[in-house]
Amino acid sequence: MKKTLLLIISLLIFGIATSSAQVYKLRTTDIATTMTDEAGTWEEWSDWTEVNLLVTLDIPNLRITIYSDEKQIYDITSSEEETTDENGDSIYKFQCVDQDGDECSVKFMERTSLEDQRSEVYVLYDEYAWVYKVYSLDDVE
Repeated sequence: MKKTLLLIISLLIFGIATSSAQVYKLRTTDIATTMTDEAGTWEEWSDWTEVNLLVTLDIPNLRITIYSDEKQIYDITSSEEETTDENGDSIYKFQCVDQDGDECSVKFMERTSLEDQRSEVYVLYDEYAWVYKVYSLDDVE
């Protein structure tokens, strides 16, 4: 699973989108949320809540879609090079514009430093954010 998700993200970062490129599918298992307080400081993340949503990475169209009750569409406007945090986790960050025209970031993380070595997708705005635990449906036989 980890190798497939890393390949998907690498394709987005390096723009290797050919006519044979495809749409990659992820499934969420949990969500947590946070927001800033009046001073602009991020509050603690909420507890994880179970959620079962489809996430698609449409490489030819540079679009991320999350099929929640209100469909979330993020058009990628730019990407940053892969980074590694102090725990050794891989981070892939994209600047996006959502369906309302608001700017945000979508960040994919490979949390290899955690016991369950999970993948996460973060949606980050200036005053609020949410994170999904995800797994690749492309690995499911």
